[in-house]
Amino acid sequence: MNTEDHPDPTAAAAWQHLCTHSARSVANACERAGILSIPDYYGEDPRLGLYRVVVGQQVSTQAASAMFADLMQRANHNNAQLLALLRSDAPTKLSQTKRATLTYLAGLPDAQIAQWLALDYPQRNQAMTQTRGVGPWTVAMWSMFVCKDADVWSQGDLVLRRQADVFASQDNRVASDIVAEAAPYRTYFALLCWQLADTKR
Repeated sequence: MNTEDHPDPTAAAAWQHLCTHSARSVANACERAGILSIPDYYGEDPRLGLYRVVVGQQVSTQAASAMFADLMQRANHNNAQLLALLRSDAPTKLSQTKRATLTYLAGLPDAQIAQWLALDYPQRNQAMTQTRGVGPWTVAMWSMFVCKDADVWSQGDLVLRRQADVFASQDNRVASDIVAEAAPYRTYFALLCWQLADTKR
């Protein structure tokens, strides 16, 4: 495949890397899948993207989308109105834990969100996980789909762990080594794993 003229050069470079520097099972899957770009699952606003990731924790994609759309409609897509809603007695479809996390995040100044956005992934993970209710999975998803970081892997994601194990068993390798070989494009390796999992459903 000619990757030189691809409109997403990072995705093209990731594809080339995974096809040539990975275990045979990964390389074969990568060649079949073609070049995968990071989708815009969470929109362009990093703050709203973070909220959307929090809402999506341990909830189906469809349910999370409905809950988030309901919140945004009631708050008129305005952060101050969202904060007021969350601090009020008005019922929401959120768990108490998610509501508390969103309330805290909505109260943060824009400068804090911008500071997290500017950090590289390891530093961001360390900084953001100090926030109650924000764990490594949340930071990883925000880093992948909002910050568009190329080298993120979520060991806490069950689908990713299972697919890495599948690759490892196919090549008689250790899963952690399979993941490590995908650096500096582990986000794209994760996209490949999710795509393969989706096709098996």
